[in-house]
Amino acid sequence: DKWKYAFGNGSDGDLVIGSNTTFSAPTRGCSGSLASSTLTLDSAGFANGDLIAILQSKGSGAGNWELNRVESGGGTTTLTLTHPLQNNYTDSGINQAQVVKLFQYKSVTIQAGATFSPNQWNGSQNGIVAFLCKGKTDLQGVIDLRGKGYAKGIREPNQGGWGGFGGEGIGGSSAHGGWNGSTTAGISPGSGAMGGASASGGSNASGDFTGGNGGGGCDGKQGDEGSGAGGGGGHYFGAGGGGGGADSNGAGGNGGLSNAVTGGGGGGREVNGSGNGGDSGQAGSNGGGAGGASGYTGGGGLSADNRGSGGGGGGSNASQANLSLTKMFFGGGGGAAGNFWKWTVGDYQNGGEGGDGSGIALIISRLIDTSNGYIHCSGNVGGNPTGGRAGNGGGGAGGSVLMKAETATLGSTRVLADGGNGGSGASVGGRGGQGSRGILHLDYSKAYTGVTSPTLDAALDSSIKAPRAGGAFLQNFIMNG
Repeated sequence: DKWKYAFGNGSDGDLVIGSNTTFSAPTRGCSGSLASSTLTLDSAGFANGDLIAILQSKGSGAGNWELNRVESGGGTTTLTLTHPLQNNYTDSGINQAQVVKLFQYKSVTIQAGATFSPNQWNGSQNGIVAFLCKGKTDLQGVIDLRGKGYAKGIREPNQGGWGGFGGEGIGGSSAHGGWNGSTTAGISPGSGAMGGASASGGSNASGDFTGGNGGGGCDGKQGDEGSGAGGGGGHYFGAGGGGGGADSNGAGGNGGLSNAVTGGGGGGREVNGSGNGGDSGQAGSNGGGAGGASGYTGGGGLSADNRGSGGGGGGSNASQANLSLTKMFFGGGGGAAGNFWKWTVGDYQNGGEGGDGSGIALIISRLIDTSNGYIHCSGNVGGNPTGGRAGNGGGGAGGSVLMKAETATLGSTRVLADGGNGGSGASVGGRGGQGSRGILHLDYSKAYTGVTSPTLDAALDSSIKAPRAGGAFLQNFIMNG
């Protein structure tokens, strides 16, 4: 089916944001089956005639989304939709889907100094700003999605030989970054958790999901070396986050680039403090594990002297990565760094936590102008440790921004979806890996100007225009994007 409702009918009036405001559209968990017109909610919250966006946020089918309309059943938990569903949606356990009401504004103005932000993703809902606008969306302030996506990895709260936790991704959160591989506590650190799996790192370990979260860093060993850093978060099927680095300046690998065939960079292993995290698909120096190849999750590297290197990042699935955002994802959370523990003298330092990934923006507006404001959809910076020998957290990944307009004036670097930098506070502990950049896409019918970071993917679509009598709208835009 084609989207027949254009930029909306303006029934929700003019939206003017003059102070920091939270996006407040009704949002519910939901489930439904392909080709069915029934959508089941976790609680009531929609009315007949509402326009809606549906997203599989996590788990099986993650990234699938579509637009639809409530035909009947408003005020209940069982909605009948105007159009059959184009995807399956599951809302149970690790599988989480949500539905968001699309407000239909006449115009949208975010004034200078004001922000418009969604509630943070809570593991089942939120993290999205989505609306229709019949007139102009004028940003003088900020639509701010930074840190509203998949959750950061947290540091291990207990003393001992565990590394930090990996960040959240499409398949859940990673386990610990790894325990030491020696029979003597604190002698030899373990591998970092992998970037896109719910499993601990290790020699040739494998995971269940490509893409997603950053690996956790491993712990420092008994000597004076520092701890491994957390890997950066990965952006959906572009590739998983880099693995956590091993001890003594073993930096976390960077998150894999969007649409890269290779996975996230491997974490660096220590050799006299010279280990560095690898870039997308590259091994870290001095023994860090490489990122996984296309369709695979990289295993944890294991060096010859049995000191665990950082785990490789999750591999990409290039056939599913799509710059036009027919699949949309939150940015993956960065991995937490390992703690430092010199147990012989009771020296204990906390590693830095990861950075949260960014959220999702869906803006369908006749005119879009960000030349005096911003859409911020970058990942958060990784955290710093409490001492100079613990590791730094990996940065969160950028999210997804999809815009559809007749004309878009985007200004110079006003629309952003960069990966968050890794933490950099430790003098000896490993630096954090940088999160992956997100994806920015625009469909337009007349013209657009501007420069974005990362580079905007733009496509001309002459059907995106205000409908006339008997006219069509978004002829090339099916209900699922």
